[in-house]
Amino acid sequence: ARLSRSEPDAAQLPAATRAMPIAADGSYLITGGLGGLGLTVARWLAEQGAGALVLLGRRAPGAETQAAITTLEQAGTRVFVAQADVTDAAALAAVLEQIRATLPPLRGIVHAAALIDDGLLRQQSWEQFERVMQPKAAGAWTLHLLTRDLPLDFFVCFSSIASVFGSPGQANYAAANAFLDGLAHYRRALGLPATSINWGPWAGSGMEAGNERRRAAQGLGMIEPHAGLQALGWLLRHDATQETVLAVDWQQFLDQIPPGGLRAFAGPLLPVSANRVAPQPTMREQLAALPLRERQPWLTEQVRALIAQVLGAESPEQIGRREGLFEQGLDSLMALEVKNRLEAYSGCGLPQTFVFDYPMVDAIVEYFSRNLFPELFQPSPPAASGAAPIHDLADLSDDEAEALLMAELDRMNR
Repeated sequence: ARLSRSEPDAAQLPAATRAMPIAADGSYLITGGLGGLGLTVARWLAEQGAGALVLLGRRAPGAETQAAITTLEQAGTRVFVAQADVTDAAALAAVLEQIRATLPPLRGIVHAAALIDDGLLRQQSWEQFERVMQPKAAGAWTLHLLTRDLPLDFFVCFSSIASVFGSPGQANYAAANAFLDGLAHYRRALGLPATSINWGPWAGSGMEAGNERRRAAQGLGMIEPHAGLQALGWLLRHDATQETVLAVDWQQFLDQIPPGGLRAFAGPLLPVSANRVAPQPTMREQLAALPLRERQPWLTEQVRALIAQVLGAESPEQIGRREGLFEQGLDSLMALEVKNRLEAYSGCGLPQTFVFDYPMVDAIVEYFSRNLFPELFQPSPPAASGAAPIHDLADLSDDEAEALLMAELDRMNR
């Protein structure tokens, strides 16, 4: 499998292979409709001429949400708030019956209900999987069963890039979104409308609160609502089945991914240009180009800078060399991200528990110097002729000079 580029030019976005499938004589159901993203979609549907909106949520709307609903109604859109759990088939059937009896015919569905409960896989319980799978997977399946005989114009599932690229600490969320992707293809095979959109993070969605800086360091930008809605309209016009939509610097994003299948999967999306900057030298090449005494300080600063990025620190100097990283704010998901970035930068595989086993900057540097690049951190071995090599002691640290002296004494005593 390979990702392929389908993003149209900005000038092409208004172009369509069919008319926008939104009508004044239709009703449109949005699950998760009382959340920030659901309300954003609701406003857009109203602007496109939707006759009636059904906003489904488990709780009654708060004051701010009610104000947004009132604004929609004052603009001339009929809005019906349905308080029900999308996984409750009986409650959802009752909502659909109420739509049939009191509103224009249901013509479209946007399934945007979602919940996250992150944690490394080995720390997750089955209850965490159930909590995340229920609104997305079980909810989508219930919607499918109850509406498969209705003449819908669209059945849109808001999926995530987590099911395309994976996402550390989100095995449950990735699985739930993968179900939405599979359901879209299944419905198409049945001759039913379906579109699964693997969204990148939306600005202001609430689910990405506090993650913007980390996302930016990964090369991922936030999808601005106007851009996301523009893409949604294009996908509805083109009757897409599954598409990924994200704001990304592909080079920066892929540079942080360890060698393997994912790089090949997304590799075709890297920009091709005659003016493209030459690839950066590897960590080994950069170390080898430095004098021996400068290698360890340089490696230390690279590790501190990388950890500072993950933690969102303003400068590498804020990261203590001998202080535990978890005491400095690192959590288990960040630890996995540090491990992945170190792998990508060094080109060397590391254990999944690497940062847990070496939870300090100095410990990480020592591991690299002793286990990955030992030949770059040790004085040159004696010459084959048996003559002692000549070293410039000014280029050696105290530890290196001591190691050299011990090696020479050992050689002389043989």
